[in-house]
Amino acid sequence: DDVVRLMQSLEENKELKEELKLDKKPIDQSRLQRLVSVWRYNAFSHHKDDGVLLYDHVSQCSHSCDPACFFAIGENGALVLRSRAWLKKGDELTISYLADDDVPKHTAIRQQKLQHSWHFKCACSRCKLYVEECRGFRCRGCSVGVWHANTANILEPCRVCNSVPSQDMTQ
Repeated sequence: DDVVRLMQSLEENKELKEELKLDKKPIDQSRLQRLVSVWRYNAFSHHKDDGVLLYDHVSQCSHSCDPACFFAIGENGALVLRSRAWLKKGDELTISYLADDDVPKHTAIRQQKLQHSWHFKCACSRCKLYVEECRGFRCRGCSVGVWHANTANILEPCRVCNSVPSQDMTQ
């Protein structure tokens, strides 16, 4: 889709076509599609302008739903990468491709958003968990522990008092 529009624009812009010498050296559409895909899936929306930017190193970070790093806009529009935890030499620098408000959501929702926007299924350590410990409800049995939902959206027993929520609590 993007490549078709680019090719049409080049055909319509005779000056650019001559400047790029496309009559002598035509553009390989498959290479152009690859470049457009790299741009689309690795660029960041800019906080001031209506465009996107590629950054040398941050654009190469892999995704994780429990990322090692987060990024922020620094002085002069620079993208600053910051660690969320202690990292050892050789640890992979990961960021979340999801919007901040999507990170705490259920695995199925995160997976759906990643599939829709970036066309991949996340296989990070958090997505492989049977129980998501970042989401839960205070145990009404002991008021100390937490009932956590598993991948089937069923609340697991409290790890403190081993109580389970009653049927009427879960509906």
